[in-house]
Amino acid sequence: MSAPSPPPFVVGVAPSGRGWRGALQRHVRDHETDVIVRVIRDLDGARHDELDVLVLDDDTSYLSLPLITELQRHGLGVVGIFDSDESDGHGRHHLEEAGVGVQLEGDLDPGFLLEELRRHRRDPEVLHDFEAIIARVDPPPPGSARAGRGPVIAVGGAPGVGRTELAIGLAASLSGPADRWLLADVDDVGASVARRLALPIHPNLITALEILRGVHPQIEGAPVDQGVARAVAPPGGRPFDVLAGVISRRDWSLLDPDDIELALDELGHRWPGVVLDCGPLVENLARWVDRFACTRTCLARADRIVGVLDGSPSGLVRFLDWLVDLNALDVGPVTVAVNRSPARVGSRIELEQSLRDSAGGRVADIVHLPQDPRVVRAAWDATLVGRGPFHRAVAGLAREVVAG
Repeated sequence: MSAPSPPPFVVGVAPSGRGWRGALQRHVRDHETDVIVRVIRDLDGARHDELDVLVLDDDTSYLSLPLITELQRHGLGVVGIFDSDESDGHGRHHLEEAGVGVQLEGDLDPGFLLEELRRHRRDPEVLHDFEAIIARVDPPPPGSARAGRGPVIAVGGAPGVGRTELAIGLAASLSGPADRWLLADVDDVGASVARRLALPIHPNLITALEILRGVHPQIEGAPVDQGVARAVAPPGGRPFDVLAGVISRRDWSLLDPDDIELALDELGHRWPGVVLDCGPLVENLARWVDRFACTRTCLARADRIVGVLDGSPSGLVRFLDWLVDLNALDVGPVTVAVNRSPARVGSRIELEQSLRDSAGGRVADIVHLPQDPRVVRAAWDATLVGRGPFHRAVAGLAREVVAG
């Protein structure tokens, strides 16, 4: 009876536009039989992979000192690739600061690179458990850690339908005295939560992403909740925390999808739940530029999507256009919130019937949010909407979303 074949050598490679990754993959395909190369796009993908070594470069989105320290402590070999053509040595220095002890030049022969990777493979005597690793990275302050990830609720819809107001209402309704939810403004077209609630625009989403990557110059290594706006609160208090959005729509290029996925996972573990105020546009323009990747990533990763529909014939048409673009994300049925819903019952029934006839199984529950002057008043006063028809309807929607 022949001896069993040794297990393959599994190499995890971070996404990179540089030539080293493609050269390594081609070499393995053409010359190696016992090597498997897997692209590790984020921490979520790495958790269940039995890697022997992880290869990344100084541009990797999830590169940070706390993470690399823990990966190596749990026996995983980590190798960094830097661009040897950089005259200032920034890439190599960045890898060193992140705790990557082995740094190799990116123009190495792929065969030689593979031999180096074999030399730094995982120690089989050390437990390789990514779930345990992630739980220990940058431990949250006392009282904020959670055993599992809380629900992530994404609020989307066409422009001008009231997404931000509904997201604020949901965060308020879902929060309790001991469970402050997080409202994260991830609108990559026109972030407005901070202005709506009279909160400072610094720190914001960019700050939180920098903290997670461990590259923020002032508060490197700080817990991610230092990116949350806490300094100012509207009269009467605010039962939820807020992560402000990008300051300018020109900053959308700073919202890397891999960073956003990492942030959603981290935020879900630090708060009992997260409400995302998403941007209005979902169309994939990757042929030219990946303009709305942040919104698509948030909608694709959410546990539940609430689509806001303006309660008018034109609002229905615009919602259906948005829903068509959403189909490309392969997400489940959407809970529909009809904002400024018609007062006449017959008009509501007609709108619901038209929606279901056109969208079919893409629509789950339909909840009507009535006209309420308190909404306009609250916007002018930068406060939460007071008790009334809109408040009661949003509270009912919150219960359905969590129960579903």
